[in-house]
Amino acid sequence: TTRLPSYDIYKLHGPGGSIRANSSGPSSRMCHSMTDLGAGGTLSVGGRNSPSRAKDDCWLFRQESHRWERTRDLPVPLYRHSICRLLGSALALLVGGKQDAATISSEIMVFDPDKGWVVCVIHGPITPQPVFGAMLTCCAREEDGRPIFYGLLMGGIYDGIVQSQMLAWTLVLSDDE
Repeated sequence: TTRLPSYDIYKLHGPGGSIRANSSGPSSRMCHSMTDLGAGGTLSVGGRNSPSRAKDDCWLFRQESHRWERTRDLPVPLYRHSICRLLGSALALLVGGKQDAATISSEIMVFDPDKGWVVCVIHGPITPQPVFGAMLTCCAREEDGRPIFYGLLMGGIYDGIVQSQMLAWTLVLSDDE
């Protein structure tokens, strides 16, 4: 009962003007994410109605048409996840989040508008602590026949304790994995 069926718009400079959005789109929710995917639109992911009622639906807001479009759902409902755009692409990386009041997801996934959600395979000696509410950044991108992205995963909450983990990550996209 605390979620309003409305939205607020923040603009850096000048008056708000006449910004219009079609009323059909995501239902009221909290603890979701909004990620700017450039020309791909703005991606709204998951959220919740209550701690035990997470959502798995995902939506793209198309700036040119001012319309929401339903896109590929998450494989599991999530809220308080961490997500960032992969630089120079229409892709996003998602880490962790809560599936319900007691379950923290250990999944790491990439959103591709064409393929949907792809679960990442972790290679290396360190596996991130499953957390919710962490800070996730993408700091660089290289091309070496295929896109390679770099970034940081910092903090988050696990078992009621703020974690001090600060991990550098590398994401290599291939057709195989």
